[in-house]
Amino acid sequence: MHLGEYKQWRNTTIGGQVAFVSTTVLGFAPVLQTPALAKKVVEMLANDCRFFQVALHDFVVMPEHMHLFVKLPEDLTISKFMQSMKRRSAKELQPLVPARLRDMMAKDPEREERSFWNKSFRSVTVEGAEMIAQKFDYIHQNPVKRGLVLRPEDYLWGGCRYYLAGLWTDESGLDLDRLLAALALLSI
Repeated sequence: MHLGEYKQWRNTTIGGQVAFVSTTVLGFAPVLQTPALAKKVVEMLANDCRFFQVALHDFVVMPEHMHLFVKLPEDLTISKFMQSMKRRSAKELQPLVPARLRDMMAKDPEREERSFWNKSFRSVTVEGAEMIAQKFDYIHQNPVKRGLVLRPEDYLWGGCRYYLAGLWTDESGLDLDRLLAALALLSI
């Protein structure tokens, strides 16, 4: 897929639906390989999900992108949720980016002052048990396929470890309070 095609993607997931979402850092810079930044993204994601009453079923924060698996409340579109989450997180994350990685981000033609994420993102409405299982597997296996860990549950910035620890239900997704409490225990 060419970048021009990616920009034209239509994100049509509406309230009450389940979405698989992908978004990238400007310039595909591996900014989120920095543990403090990856942890901050997960914390902000959990807080935004709680604020907007979005059920976070799964996530993975990779060095230069992230995937989310969410169920939206009836009155929220995926576009509004992602716009808010990306705007707020960019304000806090951008000043923390190491200089050498900031230079990589600055080369992106979409870059604006205080930006962190690419403007666009991609979401797919998820329907049916088979597609749900495929998205869980994709998210869990992403860091393994990249060689970041041997087992999905060993990756700190993904939902698999919390899913296996019993912090997930089919109805409400991940228990965000317990997820945030577990993150607070990480000495990063």
